[in-house]
Amino acid sequence: MAVDMSFCERHMQLFMFWLTNRSLPPAVRSSLVVAMGDLAARWPNVVDPWTPLMYRPLRDSNLGVRKTCLTVLSHLILNDMMKVKGHIAGLAVILLDEDDELREWTRRFFTTLASRTSGSRNGTNPVYNLLPDILSALTREPELSVEGLHQIMKVLLPFVKDTKLGDAFKEKLCARF
Repeated sequence: MAVDMSFCERHMQLFMFWLTNRSLPPAVRSSLVVAMGDLAARWPNVVDPWTPLMYRPLRDSNLGVRKTCLTVLSHLILNDMMKVKGHIAGLAVILLDEDDELREWTRRFFTTLASRTSGSRNGTNPVYNLLPDILSALTREPELSVEGLHQIMKVLLPFVKDTKLGDAFKEKLCARF
């Protein structure tokens, strides 16, 4: 799949089936996540329609698979190999993971993402621009409690440091509601 784009296109559905199959051993699931990252870097237009499934291993029962997925997605997003809009809430939920290290890695991801102002509108950080989408997606999460939402927003809202940005964020939020 990494060598031939047409072969990759023909077999992408099967690959994603195996990627999301939780009956496989954790080592195999982790290897598939790494392969997913390689395919996304090599054939971004082929993999792009499958993006929602790429976030599923973040909710895997195995900590190693979740760590591998966070590492791969962080690499793809921070190196501009993958668009983050629309699915970033899947990463934000990891801020509630039971593993301290995974939560810390996720905080660092958002801190690194927030430090990037190039390419974003008005010179604002990307996290600020993504907050309305994140909040909107999180409110549709059936398993997420109000307290969980508060914990996530306590981590993400400090990226809105400027009063103007805070006011603009409130306006965006009100427009969404």
